[in-house]
Amino acid sequence: LEPFDDTENDCRLPEEWIEYGNDPVTGAFCPIPGKGLCFDGYGSGHWRSVLINSYEAERNVFCGVWDDDDREYCELTRINLLFNAEDPRIFAQRVAQAHQERIFADS
Repeated sequence: LEPFDDTENDCRLPEEWIEYGNDPVTGAFCPIPGKGLCFDGYGSGHWRSVLINSYEAERNVFCGVWDDDDREYCELTRINLLFNAEDPRIFAQRVAQAHQERIFADS
């Protein structure tokens, strides 16, 4: 879905999401919590809690760790990442729009 993701209506730029993790008083960075789509070896996905630490602009991915016992490293594109600080209804509309655009392109 990444090629069909419309970032025009995102409430923050990727760099602003990372800046959101900076504590204004101490200047310390706190990972940004969210939910990420984790795919298994069979291509199925499920949503897992994630803590985002950085953004790689060259590859357009957010980097972090899954927020569970193993703290496994992960990289997520924006369409597969719902930050806790954003409106889930707007995010769902964004994903639905990307699906519609993909269906249109396939036809």
